[in-house]
Amino acid sequence: MISHSLKIKEKAAMLRKKGFSFCQIADKLKIGKSTVGFWFKNGVVKSKKVKR
Repeated sequence: MISHSLKIKEKAAMLRKKGFSFCQIADKLKIGKSTVGFWFKNGVVKSKKVKR
């Protein structure tokens, strides 16, 4: 199992706040979409999506 750095998780939170989808975040950070989904679902990364 790969442990991602706190810096990557912070970038994921920032991108999510900007309205990026899990798929877009995964592509941009070069990690799996399921990893991104797991982080947000399980509170590893906390972020509220900006309403447009």
